[in-house]
Order: sequence, then structure tokens, then C-alpha cells
Amino acid sequence: METLLRPLLHVENLEVEFATDRGVVKAVDGVSLRVGRGETVGLVGESGAGKSVLGRSIMQLVSHPGRIRGGNIFWQGEDILRRSDAGMRELRSDAIAMVFQDPMTALNPLKKIKDQLLEAVLLHRDVSGPEARETVLKRLRDVELPQPELTMENYPHQLSGGMRQRVVIALALVNDPQLVIADEPTTSLDVTIQAQILKLLKDLQRENDLSIIMITHNMAVVAETCSRVNVMYAGRIVESSGTAALFERPAHPYTRALLRSVIRLDDDVRRLDTIPGLMPDLIDVPAGCAFHPRCPEAFSRCDRAKPALTELAESRRAACHLVDARGGAD
Repeated sequence: METLLRPLLHVENLEVEFATDRGVVKAVDGVSLRVGRGETVGLVGESGAGKSVLGRSIMQLVSHPGRIRGGNIFWQGEDILRRSDAGMRELRSDAIAMVFQDPMTALNPLKKIKDQLLEAVLLHRDVSGPEARETVLKRLRDVELPQPELTMENYPHQLSGGMRQRVVIALALVNDPQLVIADEPTTSLDVTIQAQILKLLKDLQRENDLSIIMITHNMAVVAETCSRVNVMYAGRIVESSGTAALFERPAHPYTRALLRSVIRLDDDVRRLDTIPGLMPDLIDVPAGCAFHPRCPEAFSRCDRAKPALTELAESRRAACHLVDARGGAD
């Protein structure tokens, strides 16, 4: 209830679009979400659902030809869409930080690790060089980077994928932000390193009272890290729920399809289900429910009317005509 009353971050009816030669891509279409202090909220869905664009929009890092067309982004009650570019630069890294999807593109290949982290500290803090160095070393130790005094002298290409990801996390945390947006932080890593990175994020969250938005296509990562989850499809949130309730009683057919594609140790399944078809072209989204061409439960209303995000119970919502037809999420 505290999250609902006093969210750290509140995104309200956000719309983000990209103008192209073929037409306008509505990458984020009326999305609303809340994040409370110390909470991990998941954004899950297939590639092209709009998750990363939403994360970059919160940071106001949407590059041309993209633009935020409408909505609000409230940070502790302040609509940060009204901030100047200089005001947003102050907020980034200092209060809100992002762990980008690919550590090789997030890090400057021409600069040593220490120089990139020192630059981030000195840009936001009035400290001496030695104090900044101690801050950098502390964060590199926090992310359990081996031999940080020596490793920080390396360039990104000299580190393994897991070590680079730890550096990217250290870079995000170096100025003690309150919110970290983690965009697919484990995608390129093997399962052992993935488990280490997820444990590291949970430990750092507990120690620093961090809030995290976990952007992922991996439902297992959601189950491991998130207290609440928002399922995105074609730029919209189609289901929002507490994580346990979502896994036990998914309300939207798309959520059910995602869960059927996950390996479960308690199921004797020889072959996983796949979702037929592809995410729609966001220039030409199907009428009605965008998922209906791929949905095995679609009926006549689905291709005519866009379903609203309907309240099912406290803190549970779904955008599906089946919910209206059945009067619940059974």
C-alpha cells in the first residue's frame, strides 16, 4: 500500500513515438507504472515490446527521431519531463542510473575502467581526486570485481563479459542512486555468471535500499528478482501483478504463453510451447487487441475493440476482453 501512496517513481500515460519514412512507430503507448522505495519491479516481454524504450524514456535518453509525445514521469512528486537538459544531467547517475544491455557499448573502449568511473564521480560530487578514487574502489569491491586496484587499470576489451557487466553495475551505482534501471543485465552471460549477477544486484539492493526496474524477456529472472511485474506487448502493459500471483494465476493469454515457454523443474515436459507468429509491426498494429492474431483464445470482439487495463483485484490488472467476459482472471 505504501508503494501506491508514495511511489518513488510514477510513470503516467507515457507515449513515445519514432517518426520514420514508413510512418510513426508508437513504441510506448499509454504506459503507467509505479516503483516504491527498495522495490524491484519487472518489465517483461518479447523483443520489440517497448521495454527498453520505456527505460530510456524514464532517463530521457530517447535519441532522434524518437520523442516523448505525452504523459508524465514523476520522480518523488516532481514531473521530470519539465526539467531542462542540465537538470536531467544532474538527476542521471546521481538519483537515477541505468545498467545498459550491452556492457561493451555502455563502456568507452578508449578509456581505462578507472577513468570512466572517476569521471562519473567527479562530474556529480565535489570531492578530491583521492576521495573519488576511494569511492571507485569501494564500488568495484562492492560488485566483487577481482583485484579491483589492478583491474581498474584495464580497458573494457581486456575483461571477460561477466567482469564488464560488474563494471557497468559499479558505474551505475558509483554515485549512490536511489533507482537503477537494469536493462537485460544478464542476457549475454552464461547461466553461472547470470546467477552471480542477479545475486549481486539483490545484495546491493538490500545493503543500499535501492529500487530497481528489471527489464528482461526472461520469466525466470522475474521470478528470482521481482516483487511486482508488468507484462508488455506492442508498447502497452497488458498485465500488472504481484509476481507470485502472476505465476500462479496469469490473467492475460500472452502472459500464459510466456510462462508456458519457461522450463519448470516440477513439470515433466519434453517440449516447451512457443508463441506462434511475431510481435506486430508497431507502424501497423492490428486493430483491437494487438495480441489477437497470435492468441489461441481470441474471439470476435478481440479484433474490433482495444481492451482497457482492467482492475481484477488490489494491485492486479489485465488488458483482455476475456477478463470482462469471465468477470475475473480464472
